[in-house]
Amino acid sequence: MKKSKRNLPPGTMVYTGEYTNEPLKLELFVFSEAHHEYKVLKSLDEMHVAKGVKWLNVVGLSHIDALNQIAQHYQINDMVMEDIVNVSHRSKIEFEEKYLFGIFKMIYLGRDDVIFKEHLSIIQMPEIIITFQERQEDVFDAIRQRIRMGQGKIRSNGSDYLFYALLDAIVDHQLDVMNHIQDQVDELEKQIIDEDDSLIESLYHMRKDLLMLKTAVMPLDDIITTLLSETNHYFLESTKLYLRDVSDHTTHLKENMMMYREIISALFETHQTNVSNNMNKVMTTLTIFSATFIPLSFFAGVFGMNFKYMPGLGNRNSFLYFSIFCLVTGVGMLGYFRRR
Repeated sequence: MKKSKRNLPPGTMVYTGEYTNEPLKLELFVFSEAHHEYKVLKSLDEMHVAKGVKWLNVVGLSHIDALNQIAQHYQINDMVMEDIVNVSHRSKIEFEEKYLFGIFKMIYLGRDDVIFKEHLSIIQMPEIIITFQERQEDVFDAIRQRIRMGQGKIRSNGSDYLFYALLDAIVDHQLDVMNHIQDQVDELEKQIIDEDDSLIESLYHMRKDLLMLKTAVMPLDDIITTLLSETNHYFLESTKLYLRDVSDHTTHLKENMMMYREIISALFETHQTNVSNNMNKVMTTLTIFSATFIPLSFFAGVFGMNFKYMPGLGNRNSFLYFSIFCLVTGVGMLGYFRRR
């Protein structure tokens, strides 16, 4: 059950997410162009002063005591730590006196193409990047591999380039999710054209996934603009060039989201139109049969009256004549409606 922050003073750390049973893990990379080290720390006491860029990845936001120790060790203020454990906080970027602080939403495909959303915070200092995430799974495996293998430019650059690489991985996986939604929309479009009536639930889920992706992507424009501004002294100008590529990806992602939001709305309207048309067909059929039997019911009512003297009562063929008359009347009514 999610906890509430209501009536608590500012700066109070309360984890508001659902991964309360995630074990604490402190994952440390130390690297330079010539070497790299990796270890899982049991406590911050195992941190060493080896030269190079450090990446400390903290998994498990429900471990408040451990997060407090990290905050004290790196002099991170209480309001920032409050935002780190508040998973409903909007994505943003802030320039603090000693570090750069950003909040992002990791959205990625898990097993069986299940879409996951995770709260991520990044703190950049001159020689270290600290990431805080809710669960072990994330979108940074390719970055870890590049650090281990010495691929790309990560090990030959500073913490600002690592920040860019993390942000680029976040946006790339959001693009993957968008492509997955596109494939689903294309498939649903074919099925709706074939008038498959069981797709309304899939449309609702797709709308929800697209809305979740939108809440993560829309703030990225402002964040990247802020990172590219002249006031950002945490990033080198050479790194800002790479950020412009991330900005292009974000723009492409937003355009696709807007386009497929319209397509999903159109598919929903098409489905509703198909349902309405099918209902009209059913009502038309019922109306035709009802109108056909109105004169037959009238004739049955007239000849069923209990009068002693009525034409045809004494004729042994009267029932046959009445049946033929009703049959001709019914066929005539159906023929009339068919021509209409």
